[in-house]
Amino acid sequence: MEKELWQFELWYNSFSVFIQKINNEFKHPKIECVDFNMLQGKFEPNKKIYLYYNVNNEQQNFLQRTLTTDSSGYFKDEIPSELVSELDLKHITYSRWTNMRNIYSLKCKLHLETDTSIAIEEILNDYINNAVDIVKNFDNEDIKAHFDNFLNRIKDFSGVAIEYADTAFKEILKDMELKTSNSKRRLT
Repeated sequence: MEKELWQFELWYNSFSVFIQKINNEFKHPKIECVDFNMLQGKFEPNKKIYLYYNVNNEQQNFLQRTLTTDSSGYFKDEIPSELVSELDLKHITYSRWTNMRNIYSLKCKLHLETDTSIAIEEILNDYINNAVDIVKNFDNEDIKAHFDNFLNRIKDFSGVAIEYADTAFKEILKDMELKTSNSKRRLT
């Protein structure tokens, strides 16, 4: 069990650095203006931004655009004409999992991502998978208390960093519970 404890401590320290890096370095593309059929925003200069227009209907229409910000960091996109009437431009919020800027309506969603956000999601999934293998022999309540303590310590971090940490912990605990219930089924 001592080996697992050390592995968990190493994972925990590495995950802490990952969350601190997100807190200190991660930036969102900002939507600054949506006017009729044009979307405009700002991000870092000369960076790629991926826009996904999803239409929630039977056909599950999906349009992707890849934009590059100009030397000042501005980007703009003409919203596809078939989607303009579907977007509810009053509701701009963050999605729970990716923490990217979204415009929601019941029928259509605009999702923005960057190369950094895609990399963060892949790294986060690696952390989740590694943690589940490491903590499988620990008591769920002990791990939950440890995670709650971590979230309390980072309460002054950016909302993005907190959401990534919270999401990771919820996924780890859910996977631990799933493995525990599967083990119990095999024993009966």
